[in-house]
Amino acid sequence: KIIDSQRSNAPYRGAIGYKPTIDTKNEMFEQSVLPYSSPFELMKEIINEQLHADIIGCIIEDSSLFSGSVVLGGALVLRRKSVRKEVMIDGERVVMEDSDDDLGNNGIKSGEVLVVECDSDEAIGMALTCGLDLSLESDVWEKSQVACTVSENDDETKSIMDALLNVHVADESIILKTQGDGEASEGIPIQVPRSNNGAFRNFFASSENQPVFNTDNPVRSLQEYDELTVQDKAQLLLSLESFKGRLPRPRTLRETESSSAELSPLDEMLVPLIDESVRRQIFIREAENRGDKYGAEELKKEKSIRQLAKERAEKARVDGNDELAAAWDKEADFYASLRADVTQDEGDYSSFLDRDEWYERNRRAVAERNKKRFGSLFGDLE
Repeated sequence: KIIDSQRSNAPYRGAIGYKPTIDTKNEMFEQSVLPYSSPFELMKEIINEQLHADIIGCIIEDSSLFSGSVVLGGALVLRRKSVRKEVMIDGERVVMEDSDDDLGNNGIKSGEVLVVECDSDEAIGMALTCGLDLSLESDVWEKSQVACTVSENDDETKSIMDALLNVHVADESIILKTQGDGEASEGIPIQVPRSNNGAFRNFFASSENQPVFNTDNPVRSLQEYDELTVQDKAQLLLSLESFKGRLPRPRTLRETESSSAELSPLDEMLVPLIDESVRRQIFIREAENRGDKYGAEELKKEKSIRQLAKERAEKARVDGNDELAAAWDKEADFYASLRADVTQDEGDYSSFLDRDEWYERNRRAVAERNKKRFGSLFGDLE
């Protein structure tokens, strides 16, 4: 009755919510279709049948961007299979390979090779299932070699699952953590966010140097951004509350490091979270590097008033006019104080969240007059 209640045939063996696949005698004795011995066999069949790809390699690599730590991660190398089609030629059925059919996958045709990231234990399990060698970079192998000792589990209540030996690192200064215990892997301690103000401290305050809302804005110029190393950028991302993703692996950065016309995967994660004026300068430079003059001009036309003030301050500073540069810096800081979030482009959020420019200029003028008139009585008034 349970079998009959499911009417739809399963798209692949083991699919939940469909009619179970019942092996025929031909499948059991001639084709030797056996039940799955592990979840990896099911995944292998899904990759072959649903993704039309073969698993041609299994990799273990270092996934950490920080020096002094090795965090092993896995990856599978997939190669897209060609589509087999049957055509009738002179009344005869002919089977042919169509290498141009991408099956609606954006140009991923026969022979295309893709690297799919996974955990290290998943790469090992898939290598055992497919009978493939496990590839490991030589430098990762060298860094991962540690002296270990093993001991048996003497617990009388141990089960067959405890048959593996216990591994201990001989060097106590080395911390070894394993996957599979339900806890997330930990890298080096992340950097403390640069802003340590309370969440609501500046909400009602009228400060010249602080936005309405408490937002991190650690990169304030293009020069500061260019001075950041890969490790600095990774550490900065981890310190930002607005970052919710996962850091890219060193392999993906090496694939794009030779190109100056496009952002690296790490830059693509960090640039949307930094100061909008710095972000626009990065986009303009990127457009110019790839020869997109029209795109660069459009970006220049959309500069914010604050960015224009910052650029005029920099030009005055280069010309040696420090007084004019200080005046433009003050103007740029003023426009920054009006914004609820300087990391977002103008128009990306409601303008009602920003301070009114006319009101803020008048309020500051009145506060300045009161300071001059009453002296220390209004020393803390802004």
